[in-house]
Amino acid sequence: PHTSGGLVGWSPIDFSILSLDAFSWLALLLNNIEAGRPWPEGLLHGKASSMSKTGEATCEPSQLRTLLLLPVLYRKWAKGKLHMLKPWIAEWDLDNLFAGTCGKGADDAWYVTASLIEHATMMGQKYSGYIVDIRKCFDQISRPLVSYILLAAGMPHQVVDTYLRFHD
Repeated sequence: PHTSGGLVGWSPIDFSILSLDAFSWLALLLNNIEAGRPWPEGLLHGKASSMSKTGEATCEPSQLRTLLLLPVLYRKWAKGKLHMLKPWIAEWDLDNLFAGTCGKGADDAWYVTASLIEHATMMGQKYSGYIVDIRKCFDQISRPLVSYILLAAGMPHQVVDTYLRFHD
């Protein structure tokens, strides 16, 4: 998809006109990064913009949603790795899990929850519930813990290491 470009001037549409040789060089670069070489300095910058969750102007941090625009090459790498990991991700696709898997999201979670509450109400049953939300996860997660969990769950070490080095 031709989404927003990154800070270095590259846009996703630019990748549609690259030669096979250029893709070979990009593949070599990404293979070296996955082998432990550092991410190039120019790819380690993103742009964060905050917008109101309610549509009304506010400076209250809890009422702002931060959108992060990362470099196009990183997004392409992440998309490729996500595709590669689909079989592994599918192992975790539970009926009551609505994030991190294909084809399900917050709207599905709300619909299922609302349906269950409506059914319980109609049947005169008592109910309760809870929500787990990762608030501002990129700046608050414990990277060593995430690394341990991902590796213990079977994600390839090379992908975990490359992903965490980018965010570090």
